[in-house]
Amino acid sequence: MKIFKRITHNWHIKLLSLVLAGILWIYVNSIQEEERFISVPIEVKNVPDQYLVSSELPEFVQLVLRGRDEYLSLINEGDVVTYIDLEQNSLGETRKIVKVDRRGLPRGISIKEITPRLIDVLLERALRKQVKVVPVIVADLPEGYSFVDVVVEPEAVELQGPESILNETESLYTEEIDIRNLTETTVVEAHIETGNEKLSLVNSETVGVRIVIKEEFAIKRVSDLSIYPINLAEGLVADTGEPEVSALVKFPKRLEKDIKSGQVYAYVDCESITMAGDYDLPLMFQSDVEGVTPVKVEPETITVHIERAATE
Repeated sequence: MKIFKRITHNWHIKLLSLVLAGILWIYVNSIQEEERFISVPIEVKNVPDQYLVSSELPEFVQLVLRGRDEYLSLINEGDVVTYIDLEQNSLGETRKIVKVDRRGLPRGISIKEITPRLIDVLLERALRKQVKVVPVIVADLPEGYSFVDVVVEPEAVELQGPESILNETESLYTEEIDIRNLTETTVVEAHIETGNEKLSLVNSETVGVRIVIKEEFAIKRVSDLSIYPINLAEGLVADTGEPEVSALVKFPKRLEKDIKSGQVYAYVDCESITMAGDYDLPLMFQSDVEGVTPVKVEPETITVHIERAATE
């Protein structure tokens, strides 16, 4: 009894002392604690089947953690997980609390702040539909080539997404296709851009784009052509005179700058001539530039004077 009386004597003073000691311990302990700011990705868990989140959610959540420095230094941001749980949610908009999986936090660490703390989530039905694919062609073809047509295979793809977003999507675009170095019809495999992270392609993410290209040709007249006799028998010489000879030639436009008067000329074939005289021979066309072809040579024939070569 004496011990009990001794303990309970002035009990209110002793209790007050105990409370004050506790407060002092908490205060001393708290002034040794520090804070650390971290930013971690947020996850969405338990999305119901046949539903999709169509609202824009923050990519990261900011946490203010409090604890002793030796504990704070142990935290690896990659181990901390924040999430919202959509289990048993129904169609429509709802507000969800951001939760933190404490398994990534050491003991002795408290969460002082979570920003944002609440997130509005819009849940919609997930639908599918066929949408047309439009190729995006950039740059110009090399000089002398023209773009004829473009064919996409397949022309349409199946797209999946939230109902409201899918209803507004009528077509998708490919990545940019650079044709500046193409000189012939080419098939390019191009990725499809959905344009919205809420949309996804059900099957392939690429299409074949057949770019139909043709080479452009031009026609021009080349005048004052030189004339050369060929296959002349030994002992004979030919005089072609000085007729004005021109040729209408067809050529790829890319070669236009290469066609010069010295690279285009005419000739007469004297293979069948064995004796002196005047002969009407057809003019034929020749060019040192590959791809140049004659449309018409004028005049079509010329008179060539053949005589025997002078002997010493």
